[in-house]
Amino acid sequence: MSVSFLYPSNPLDVRQVDDMYREEFTLAKQAGLSVHCIDIENIEYCSLFPRIAEDGAIIYRGYMLNDQSYNQLEKRFGSCLVTSKNSYLNAHYFPNWYKEIESLTIPSIISNESSAQEDLKKLNGKAFIKDYVKSLKTGKGSIVDGNEDLARALSDMKYYRGSIEGGIFLRKVVNFRPDSEIRFFVVNSTIFSPEKYANADTYAFVEQVVKQLDHKELKFYTVDIAITQEGHLTVIEVGDGQVSDYVGWELQDFIKVLNYFARALDFNPNSINTV
Repeated sequence: MSVSFLYPSNPLDVRQVDDMYREEFTLAKQAGLSVHCIDIENIEYCSLFPRIAEDGAIIYRGYMLNDQSYNQLEKRFGSCLVTSKNSYLNAHYFPNWYKEIESLTIPSIISNESSAQEDLKKLNGKAFIKDYVKSLKTGKGSIVDGNEDLARALSDMKYYRGSIEGGIFLRKVVNFRPDSEIRFFVVNSTIFSPEKYANADTYAFVEQVVKQLDHKELKFYTVDIAITQEGHLTVIEVGDGQVSDYVGWELQDFIKVLNYFARALDFNPNSINTV
């Protein structure tokens, strides 16, 4: 069975991969993976370069897609798309994973614009704010201290990101040990970490996270963990692996994860999500 990876095409030349993914695309191709370009601004109707037989397993690797864009991706490829829209949102949207591992991650409040001021009081007026997908890394940042700062952050999120995706959540401000954050990739419940970070304690902790998320039917996702100043392992966030950077990894090691994914699907075609 064929397994194809779809990368965003260059907006100026849809036959070429986007510059942001050029190195990964090239190394994946050199490793024997089947890689293709897709115009993410025209998902439903665009051609793929090179063309593929659209009856094998298909994995997206690229920029974050919102609910509507991922729906177009699933409409285009149907059950051949390994990660269904439901599975994508289960990892991509904060509320869909937070309740499953609440005891293992930072105390948070799922909120919205109208109730954010009242919810901020529950965190003593200071919090880390994000929408359902990501934090604000521009403007004055994502730490809010008081209602005036909260209003500023909400305005900045709309200005710099165009919209607030899904809703917002407020997280307790926690101090972590410097350089303690690690990104793990999980493929069909098999855990991968950067080689330099492999140790029994972190693996055991991530195994607990994976076990508690198993029923969410996640095919390919990330678990970011860090160590608090008090020495506790904590989940920072969970994300969909298709749209996650390989931060903290050597690219050649990450390509091995993609290769494993492709080989696992080729060996077991029933592992494709047919929801």
